[in-house]
Amino acid sequence: MEGIENWVGKGLMKVEKESEEYQSIENGFLKGMGFMGHATTIMALHKNDISFSLARKARWDSFKIFSKAMEIKCGGDANVRYAWYGASLDDLLEIVSAGFNGCKNHDESHGVGIPLFSVHFSIDRCVQQYFARTSSIFHVNFKSMRK
Repeated sequence: MEGIENWVGKGLMKVEKESEEYQSIENGFLKGMGFMGHATTIMALHKNDISFSLARKARWDSFKIFSKAMEIKCGGDANVRYAWYGASLDDLLEIVSAGFNGCKNHDESHGVGIPLFSVHFSIDRCVQQYFARTSSIFHVNFKSMRK
């Protein structure tokens, strides 16, 4: 297993703890942990570096254009929501490099697709991972999506 720190500068960038972005995501995740929020420690936060490749920039621009079109079509609400995707570090690094299309280990117990969890209930995925864990460190991907 490759460490996430090896990916900084190769497609990921670290979000600094002092930033508003870090605080917002941390608060949302901990709130979603409910009664376990006080016992949860976020060790680091990384995000996709869209400037890393032309393809990433194109996917991001496409998402923004489509979201803007949906906003116009729906009278001002593009219905963009956020969700968590919890997986092993190896799976998340594969998603960073190849997107969700490259992810081979989709859980089909609830149907075909990618199991995303509401930002308001991050504890749901963490509990599932706890029972399938190999360590006490969990890795979570924060995903922007259209509902």
